[in-house]
Amino acid sequence: MLLAIGVDGADSPSGGCTTHLASFILLEARAEGLRPADYPWLVRLNPSIPHKTRGNGALVVWLKVDSEDEARSLVKRVESMVEEYAEATGSRSKAGIVSILYPDSNAPPPGDTSLEQLYYIALRGVTTRRVALEHLEATRGVIIDATGGNGVIGAAAAIGARLDIDHTFELLFYMPPGLWGGRPLLPAALVKYIDFTLRPYGLPNYDYVNDKPLIQPHGPDPVLAGIRAEEPHPLRLAARLVPHEYYTHAVLYRTNQHTGVHIRDAMISNVKPYDCVRICGYVESVRDQPGGHRIARICDEEACIDAAFYRELGKLTKKAESLEGLNACVEGCARIHRGRLTLNVERVILEDATLARIARIAPTCPICGRRMKKVSSTSYACKHCGVEVRGVTALVELRPSRRVLEPDPSAWHHLYMPYVRALRIIRPRGLAPARDWGEILLTR
Repeated sequence: MLLAIGVDGADSPSGGCTTHLASFILLEARAEGLRPADYPWLVRLNPSIPHKTRGNGALVVWLKVDSEDEARSLVKRVESMVEEYAEATGSRSKAGIVSILYPDSNAPPPGDTSLEQLYYIALRGVTTRRVALEHLEATRGVIIDATGGNGVIGAAAAIGARLDIDHTFELLFYMPPGLWGGRPLLPAALVKYIDFTLRPYGLPNYDYVNDKPLIQPHGPDPVLAGIRAEEPHPLRLAARLVPHEYYTHAVLYRTNQHTGVHIRDAMISNVKPYDCVRICGYVESVRDQPGGHRIARICDEEACIDAAFYRELGKLTKKAESLEGLNACVEGCARIHRGRLTLNVERVILEDATLARIARIAPTCPICGRRMKKVSSTSYACKHCGVEVRGVTALVELRPSRRVLEPDPSAWHHLYMPYVRALRIIRPRGLAPARDWGEILLTR
């Protein structure tokens, strides 16, 4: 049997981290002799939700159990762990837990379309606890627990995530309590070396444009660092490079980070607050704002919308001025800014409208069929047969060129898909589950 334990909302602006809590759940399950059904899942949801804490991530622990009694026994202990952790971090009113028992042995369980629908709702828009509970009632598994505050939304949605379509991995290192509040800074040279050793499997772990490491958070949480890659095995090798005295344990998560699954195509007239969309239209104007920001006005056949290029986007904001008068597709999430619906820009895609051109091409010899050589500005000759003809004017078809304008890597949020990754990833990827705890948990 398969037990899914989803947890969300166990952190607060003053401290804590839901992944940290999940690591203790994993340690407890290993101590009880349970077997993992897959890597734990770190599922990022809508990045524009205003009441989120930092990265808006929910966690799922997948375990193999022999009976419902065994599952209920573990869930009861997990409930106490979540309550105790949320109490310590000041998040008791919002922390939520969802536990579902499936008859299947593989993760994710096939056919749970209700939670899959909830996942995409929570990923690309905004929803409520009532809606989440309605989707939970339609699950084909046995609900053992679904309690807590709004964290129930993320916990249930994360169980329904489609990571078999696309996924990445992140190895998170957790500091001992003595270092909480005073995170040691890893040397830039070390982070560059880690980034180098992960190639070609690595995701951006260092911003070479701004000479800035990307693997260490800045909030008051117990995470020392998070290293990301396409595959799990190079991360386990890279773990040897992190000083052991800085962490007590590390966990390897399967994630939806850098997959771009939060973006959907939409007409401007259909965009609502907190929607994450790709809209295409004509860039009517671009105006400068105080602080180095820029606002573009983009219109399609039905409506117009403001698109905000914030200073933090770096080179993308600098290029925004050159977009005026062009047709462009813009990706981002919508928020209300100064009373107007505004798209916070993540990326811009330009299509070259030139589809064909007139060109003079070298003809083939009418006798031998070989390609002829140019001998003057208007004539070609065959060096084998001696035949000479005038140049032929022809219509040469060209593919439209696509230009992708990206921000600096330090401005990429968790779900942003780098364009280079979109070119090299073949979907669906499928799931190769973890075989034992040694592939998931790293302890000193």
